[in-house]
Amino acid sequence: MRDVVARRLMLLGLGLLAGAVLPRQASAQRPTRPDTVRRPPATDTLRRGVPARTDTARMRGDTLIIPAPPQRDTIVRRDSLRVDPVTKDSLTRDSVARLRVSAPRAPADTIQAPFARAEMPRLVDRIRPLRWDREALFASGAYTLSDLLEHAHGVTTLRAGWIAAPATAAYLGEVGRVRLFLDGVELDVLDPRNRGVHDLSEVHLGALEELTIEEGATELRVFMRSWRVDRLSPYTRVDVATGDQQTNLYRGFFGRRWGNGLGLQLSAQQYGTSPARDAQSSDALAAVGRFGWARGPWSVDARAQRVRRTRGVAVAEGSADTLPGLEASRTDSYARFAWGDPERGRWAQLIVAGQSYRIEADSGATRATGLIVPGADTTRQVDVDTTSSRPQYVLTGGWERGALRFSAVARARPFDGRTLLTPTVRGSWERRAARLTALYEGIGPDSLARAEAMGQLHPLPWLSLTAALGRALDSRDTADRTSSSQYARAEGAAYFRGLWWGAGLLQRGAATLRPPVMFGTDYPEREDGSATMTFASIRGRLFRDVYLDVQATRGADTAALYRPRYQSRSELFVRTRWLSRFPSGIFGLLAALEHHYRDAVHYPGPVVDSLPTTVRVAPFRLYGARLEIRIGSAVLSAQSRNLVLANYQQVPGLFLPRGQLTYGVRWEFWN
Repeated sequence: MRDVVARRLMLLGLGLLAGAVLPRQASAQRPTRPDTVRRPPATDTLRRGVPARTDTARMRGDTLIIPAPPQRDTIVRRDSLRVDPVTKDSLTRDSVARLRVSAPRAPADTIQAPFARAEMPRLVDRIRPLRWDREALFASGAYTLSDLLEHAHGVTTLRAGWIAAPATAAYLGEVGRVRLFLDGVELDVLDPRNRGVHDLSEVHLGALEELTIEEGATELRVFMRSWRVDRLSPYTRVDVATGDQQTNLYRGFFGRRWGNGLGLQLSAQQYGTSPARDAQSSDALAAVGRFGWARGPWSVDARAQRVRRTRGVAVAEGSADTLPGLEASRTDSYARFAWGDPERGRWAQLIVAGQSYRIEADSGATRATGLIVPGADTTRQVDVDTTSSRPQYVLTGGWERGALRFSAVARARPFDGRTLLTPTVRGSWERRAARLTALYEGIGPDSLARAEAMGQLHPLPWLSLTAALGRALDSRDTADRTSSSQYARAEGAAYFRGLWWGAGLLQRGAATLRPPVMFGTDYPEREDGSATMTFASIRGRLFRDVYLDVQATRGADTAALYRPRYQSRSELFVRTRWLSRFPSGIFGLLAALEHHYRDAVHYPGPVVDSLPTTVRVAPFRLYGARLEIRIGSAVLSAQSRNLVLANYQQVPGLFLPRGQLTYGVRWEFWN
């Protein structure tokens, strides 16, 4: 017992000696085992900036407890901020707390109320909806609107060359039965040389957010919504493409929203091409700007778009007319005040729009290129430096409740000393097994009034029935030219082994065929009897990520104007995100093979011995391929529209280029 007491007294004396002689070294030691050296409570470590006492060593069992208080700036060093950014001094606890409170916080990337959008019709055909969002538009490989119209039944596209060449489409043989709407404003044909027929190569697809083709009974209506940004983080995107025919294309986009609801968007596109077939170089520059404010259901925005095109001379072969060069610009702008959203509940919009078209140069050949048509008024002749403009005022609104949807439009156009007021009323009813739509539109710039009814029924999950009836009333200035034509469309489709198999009928009454004078002077107006076309389609999934889309049409006449006897379009494609390998979704693949066939197409020719004649365009067959690879926010693309280098034409005497290979990259950033 005495030995134990003596040993403890000796250890205590050594501890007191160490604390008295070596206080600095003991206070600087860093304990390695928490059970051998323990720190006093936090309230004793710092007291008014003075270190705690160090003479409290004590024994616990056989262990000597020697406290090691932290230095004055030990806690500060453990903070991520060690130096004051202003004074460059070491941070104390108070200064750290002050910095944490006063440091500005980066705003989170929140979604702002979007700018208003125009009404978009709900397509009756849900099996084959002709609707493309922004991503699908670029992935489709379409350079002009005519590329997208080829997906509709009964459409024959007519193109005079590569991207910059004039292009239009005929629906059931009628040229000009395609109407365009951008953000609720109808785009009028302002080029006086085209006589009411749209040049589809002028439509700027790069600035769109969504596009829908409505297959009406009497016509095709293309509804377009412009691109919108709704995030605080700035958005930037760059597209670059190049290829055959010395084709180069560049796009740039920038968009930004602010927390107070304001927003700014800018975009530009430039392309140039030099086809090898007797055509001079052509280019186009498009610039788009939008500025607006949106908060809750309210939205005010202004948008302007200007497209300037320079087209070289296209030398035709044979007796066809040579297309002269053209330098022209088109400007479309509007200011819109909106409340609500057309996709839900009640909504209303007031739009004030302006459209102008200016012919700046025409290669000195204006008077000999399609402006004087046999039987036409020679006062339609147009000189260089001609500017056409037309304002448009649109008041529209609607509501949606349950299965019912209703909208009305009052469209006013002041021109030629008068104001043309065109009312439009649309109503629809939708259930899971049925969808019905009715439309009435008053007299427009083409002197036509329309009434249509469309519907689709799903009596069984594997069966679909679609029908449309319409009537177009032509009310021109003279009473003897008032006439009406009836139109009908019917289709049935059945689901079998993952595919929808469909067949249908298209029909119209007698009509006056408007000539595509943009291609030359030798296409007079012709009266045509009733037309009937049948079609068939196959659409759906073949196997896993492999899909099939086939459609074919057959006409009843072998020498019909502007429509071939047989026409088909087929596409076999693979579309996958490969989520089993890339679950984050950063990868995507689209690979497609296409086949196009068109029988002979006839154009009206000169009258010989009081009998009308026709000009025949030979049939052709095309093979194409398209590839899209997405890696993160970048998309690599390549496509060829004429793999076998076929020699073909769609307009008499004007051949399309054999080589049509393009490739490029699209890259977007959220800064």
